[in-house]
Amino acid sequence: MNNKALEEVEELISVNNRLLELCVYALIRDTKIYNHELDDINKLRFFDIILHNLKDDTYTLRKKLIKAWESGK
Repeated sequence: MNNKALEEVEELISVNNRLLELCVYALIRDTKIYNHELDDINKLRFFDIILHNLKDDTYTLRKKLIKAWESGK
């Protein structure tokens, strides 16, 4: 892979991660979780939940994030 293609892939990964982070914080707004600084492990867990449940509505995704948070304590 040439340098330009590699840079574009890295940029896409960066944008994707930022979008997932924004989704996480939008979904957990007005919850107990929002008042905590999420560590990298929980962020990755939440990203994974969103990525594997893209067909779910936001209410369902929010419930899954809350459940994951409560089970990970």
